[in-house]
Amino acid sequence: MTAKHTKAWRRKYPEKAREVQARHNAKYYKFQFCPNSRKPYTDEEIEAILSKSIPDKQLADILGRSVKAIELKRHFLKKERKSG
Repeated sequence: MTAKHTKAWRRKYPEKAREVQARHNAKYYKFQFCPNSRKPYTDEEIEAILSKSIPDKQLADILGRSVKAIELKRHFLKKERKSG
């Protein structure tokens, strides 16, 4: 969005603001499509992530997920186990 698309402008022209935001999202997020981003983790995948028996890069190739997704999942699983 450009400088002219202020909060007041977005309130005054909500439909136009949605169009502008949709164009922005289409342009900047088109390369971030990840087919497994919403796929729930299976028990086997969680076990493999926590065991850390193979490097994350190889695990990412096997699971079809990104290395960052594996790192984040491991972090939140450890955090969940620590608090729970």
